[in-house]
Amino acid sequence: MVVRKARKGPHAGEYFFGCSRYPRCRGTRPFDEDTFVPLSANRPRSEPYVWATWLAEVMAADVKCQWKSWFRAHYQIQSSRGSKDEALVEWKVAHTRAVSELTQSLASRGLKPINEYAFKTLLPSGGTLSGQVDCMVEDGHRVLVYECKTGLRRAKDQLQLMLYLWALGRDPRFRDKELTGFLIYGDDEFEVVPYAEFEGDLAHFGAVITGPNPAPKVPGADCRLPDHEQGLPRADQRVAQWNQTLPTRGRQGPPVELPTATLPAGVARSRRTPPRPTCS
Repeated sequence: MVVRKARKGPHAGEYFFGCSRYPRCRGTRPFDEDTFVPLSANRPRSEPYVWATWLAEVMAADVKCQWKSWFRAHYQIQSSRGSKDEALVEWKVAHTRAVSELTQSLASRGLKPINEYAFKTLLPSGGTLSGQVDCMVEDGHRVLVYECKTGLRRAKDQLQLMLYLWALGRDPRFRDKELTGFLIYGDDEFEVVPYAEFEGDLAHFGAVITGPNPAPKVPGADCRLPDHEQGLPRADQRVAQWNQTLPTRGRQGPPVELPTATLPAGVARSRRTPPRPTCS
């Protein structure tokens, strides 16, 4: 079978699997994007790579499906999110403005802010922890670390800053300095201090995400990667990519059976079945 696009009827514009010998064969099957293996499934990382925000979300239980962060840590993902995402554009502008206003405020006090400081360090469980600090200031023996946020206060914001402080403390540049972290919400600023058991929790959840065995999954959509993180090409490109792997339309014989793709351990297919479109 090949992937086709309905041109008329109630499902016009939707994709479906149709017989490669149409019109002699009119068999169809519902099209499910999960039939396609994410490109990232064939792009395993050489070692686990964890972005600080992923780990903070898991620690704060903002992401109940720990498998999602495990998959991100073990497989490279191509983002296809575009600038048409209005919510993303609005957030980026608000965040950029907050960092800009903070930078101007610090500079007016005679300080020398450093923006977008990127770091990488090893996690206790192995693998790399990476992140990017919004703004920081070296003031003598002290290092002031600022993270700008929009919206409501969330536990994961504090945990993200705690991870930054922990990682910067292992940076040779700041190893012997006193690190102090501040969260900025609009005009509100407050200090964040890692709690007593933080490093133990970091080691535990870091091992969950970077371990060789897939982390637990939970029922529901929380374990499904968003479309812009599936590592998949656009729909039309997926169709062409799929059809190139199939026999030509004029092939004689029985209908072509769909191959069973091999997924990495822990990657399950969705059982969602969309409505059956009209073949045209």
